[in-house]
Amino acid sequence: MILEDDGPNPRKRRKGLVTPWSKDDIKELKKLFVDNLRKETCPKRKEVLDAMAQSRMDGGNIHTRSWENIKKKVYYLVKKKQ
Repeated sequence: MILEDDGPNPRKRRKGLVTPWSKDDIKELKKLFVDNLRKETCPKRKEVLDAMAQSRMDGGNIHTRSWENIKKKVYYLVKKKQ
């Protein structure tokens, strides 16, 4: 009995590539989210999307990442500050 192989198992998840945060990326985050860092609050989705649009217009690198990753990084910057 021969079983056909339909390719990779659909239940297996692929691991994404981890892109490390450069010093320039962190500087840009601190510039765009200065209010959130002062108030020690996590940004909302709309705030992150607005910052991504601003980054795209200014020629930054932040807009290439997902909004969830940006939000998590700002959260960790706030947590580190405390």
